[in-house]
Amino acid sequence: MKLMLQVALLFGICFTGEFISGYLPVPFPGTVISMIILFVLLVTKIIRVDHIQKKADFLLENMGFFLVPAGVGILGSMGLLTGQILSFAIIVVVSTMTTFMATAYTVQGVMALQDKIHKNKEKRGNCHE
Repeated sequence: MKLMLQVALLFGICFTGEFISGYLPVPFPGTVISMIILFVLLVTKIIRVDHIQKKADFLLENMGFFLVPAGVGILGSMGLLTGQILSFAIIVVVSTMTTFMATAYTVQGVMALQDKIHKNKEKRGNCHE
């Protein structure tokens, strides 16, 4: 039953993001809005990690399965891509490298920020002794 509640919670957030996306004056993906909503709910502790942990673990463990439809869609469009295969390959490589670099720099930035926060807490802790 707990898994069903987690699914319902995540679907509710997804539907909310899609609803908001439909009313925005500019096109913006509902999935991105949903992730922002989930992030805000987690940061403000309205939703705790254990509220979605089981479903999130399931989704991460089966991520490859969810990418199959995208792969099949690309294979179904191979006729359209035949003349553009070099351009498509370049786009894939460049976007993959850009994603890797953005992720690496984000992780480094977050780690530096966490170290700075940790050092500030230690300084404040030592001053009160």
